[in-house]
Amino acid sequence: MTATSDLATLIILLKHKAIRLLKGAYSEILVPMSIIEEVPTSSLDDALSEGWIQLMEADTNYLMRVDEAEARSGIKLSVDEEGCIALSLQYEAHPVVTSDRQVETVAELLGITTEGIPSAIIGASRSGMISKKESLKIFHEIYEDLLPGFGVEGVFLEMSGRKSSITDY
Repeated sequence: MTATSDLATLIILLKHKAIRLLKGAYSEILVPMSIIEEVPTSSLDDALSEGWIQLMEADTNYLMRVDEAEARSGIKLSVDEEGCIALSLQYEAHPVVTSDRQVETVAELLGITTEGIPSAIIGASRSGMISKKESLKIFHEIYEDLLPGFGVEGVFLEMSGRKSSITDY
């Protein structure tokens, strides 16, 4: 499955040395060329050379559709976020991997599904790329960093469809 990823997701995964999770969850990730200004492509060298992350330019017609959805919602996204959604429209690359509510809102207005980092972690685990134990460790590292003291294990178990104890996972 081909998906798109927003800049914030890429930055979080790169920070935690977990960018490969996207490869395990989705066959290909499209990202707008504009991310080059924010993320050094050297940090994506392996993914780019392997071809599972592709830097693309969105067509103006699709960017205009995103602008129209932004106007309807009253939301103004960054150039990177607009490009991500436009690529999703242009190449029917669903979902958009994001943790940003505004990106989710605009994408939904355009009929595009969204998933967050937890879905990528779970997808990588289900594909066999990482073990369930490793997926929980990565989830904990990312979300304990973002939401210290929040009790992230329970959130992860609930998202993965489990209602049991953390030790059962």
